[in-house]
Amino acid sequence: MTNDRCRVGGAGRGLAVAASMLALVACGSSPLPVASEVTEPDPDSATALESTVPVTDPTATGATLADAAPAGSGPEVVTGDEWRDVTANLAGLESECGNVSFVSAHPATDQVMVGIARQGLWQLTPRADRWDRLGIAAESDAIRNRTAWIAYDPEQPDRFWESGSYDIGAFRTDDGGSTFTQLGDAEHFDGIGVDLADPERRTLLAGRHEQTELYRSDDGGTTWTMVHGYPLDAGFPSSPVVIDADTFLVGTQGAEESGVYRSDDGGETWTLVRSGNYPYPPVVDGESFFWLSDSSIMVSGDGGATFSLTGQAPRGRSASLAMAAGEVLVALGQQKLVVSYDRGRAWEEVGPPLPFEPVGLAYSSGRNEVYVWRFTCDKSTRGENSVSTESIQAIELVVDRS
Repeated sequence: MTNDRCRVGGAGRGLAVAASMLALVACGSSPLPVASEVTEPDPDSATALESTVPVTDPTATGATLADAAPAGSGPEVVTGDEWRDVTANLAGLESECGNVSFVSAHPATDQVMVGIARQGLWQLTPRADRWDRLGIAAESDAIRNRTAWIAYDPEQPDRFWESGSYDIGAFRTDDGGSTFTQLGDAEHFDGIGVDLADPERRTLLAGRHEQTELYRSDDGGTTWTMVHGYPLDAGFPSSPVVIDADTFLVGTQGAEESGVYRSDDGGETWTLVRSGNYPYPPVVDGESFFWLSDSSIMVSGDGGATFSLTGQAPRGRSASLAMAAGEVLVALGQQKLVVSYDRGRAWEEVGPPLPFEPVGLAYSSGRNEVYVWRFTCDKSTRGENSVSTESIQAIELVVDRS
C-alpha cells in the first residue's frame, strides 16, 4: 500500500480512471471471484427469493399485500394519517444542484440533521419544525460540500463524521456539531467508514463521488492515501464499511461488476461478496448487518463476516433502509413506505402515499418519525438552486408491541 499523501482534486485523474474503467468493460475483463460466505436461501423454503412476494407485484404468486404481513401476535407498525412539511426556514435558502443533499437521524438521541449544499449541516429543533445551523462556533471549520453520509460513534453520542462531495470531503465533530474539524484536504467523497473497533478511531475509508477511487486514512483523517488494490471494474465505492484496520466492506454502484466487496488485508485484494448496486451503507444493529441493493437484501449476524440472502428488495425508487425499534426494517416502496417484520423476506405497505419521489429516508427512534427528502438540480440557473418548499417531509411511525 502506498504511503504517498494524496490531495484529491482536479478532473484529470477522474477522467483517466473513468476511461480505464470503460476500457476494462469493453475488453470483457473477468469479474473477481465470488466469495463463498454468501448463503443463498433454500429454494424449497418459504423464505426463498422465488417465493417472496414483491410489494409492487402481489399477484405474482396469487398473494396479496396483506398475505405478506406477519401472522399472529408480534410487532405492528402504526403511522400517522398524513405527511407534514418540515422544510420550514430552509425553504428559499441559497444553494446549488443537489441542495437538500442528505437527511440523517442520530440512532441514540432525537437529533435529526440535514445537509444543505454550500450551507453546511442543520439540526431540527427539539420541539418545533425549525432548523438551526450547526458549526457556527468561531473555531469551527465550514462544511460546504453536498453531504453524502454521517457516521455516528456509538460510544460517544456527541461524536460523528460527515462526508460529502464537490468540496472538502470529510469532517468530524466531538461536541454534537457545535464545532467541526476538517479532516485533511481530500475532496469529493460519498460515504465514510470508521474503525469503531479502535478506541482511537484512526482508520477511515471513503469512496470518491462518481469515481472508481477508494481512499484510506490511518491517522483519523489528517492524511489520505489511495487504495490501489481497489478493482476499477467494481464501480463507484459509495458505501464503505470498516470492520477493523485490515477488514473492509465496500458497497459499489454504477458498473456491470458492482456489488459488495470484501478485503481482509487492508485493501490490497478484494473478493466479490454479492453483485448489485449498493449506494448506501448497511443498517447496523449490534452484530447484525442489513444491506439493501436494487434487487435484494443481505443479512449478516456476525458483524459482516458472513451474509445470507434473505429476500427481494421492495422495488422502491431508492435502496435507502432504516431500522425501527431494533426489529422492523423500513424502506421506500414505489407508492408508500414498506416495512419488513422478518429481516427482509417479505414487505408490507404502510401509511399514506409518499408525498413525492424521495431520494432516501431516515428514521428517528428519539422522535418516532420517518423523514424523506428530495432535491432540485436546475442547471439553467447557473448553479443556483435554492431549497424548494416541501423538500423534507415527516410522518409518525411507531412500532406497537401490544
